[in-house]
Amino acid sequence: MLEQLAIYPQMGPWERAILLFPLGLAIGSFSTVILHRRRMGLSLLEPRSRCLSCGHTLGARELIPLVSFMWQRGRCRDCGAHIPWRYPLMELTSGILAALSGAALGWMAGFAAMLLWVVGVSLLASRAKRQAL
Repeated sequence: MLEQLAIYPQMGPWERAILLFPLGLAIGSFSTVILHRRRMGLSLLEPRSRCLSCGHTLGARELIPLVSFMWQRGRCRDCGAHIPWRYPLMELTSGILAALSGAALGWMAGFAAMLLWVVGVSLLASRAKRQAL
């Protein structure tokens, strides 16, 4: 992977930020999955993501980080229940963190920031699970 990134040494900071932002959004989305499922004692892989109110299984269009929240106006497409703001805020925070660290410090800093984000969220989730027990 590092070899592939080496072909872009001439990229400026904003170009790196533009490429890292969507990846950061995806990492933020996965972080919310980690937090929610660890608190509930569920597997990270199964079952598929679903509405917290009606249990509607989310399709591919409903799983696009940040975009689907705005497209659905913060509601479940099936039952109309509100989607908590913590989900898009977590995605946006992760995207901004990856973009800014990548723009300011380079590719590896952007990837390191995303990795640290996931590790931090995982640690918070495991701590929250222990406190709930």
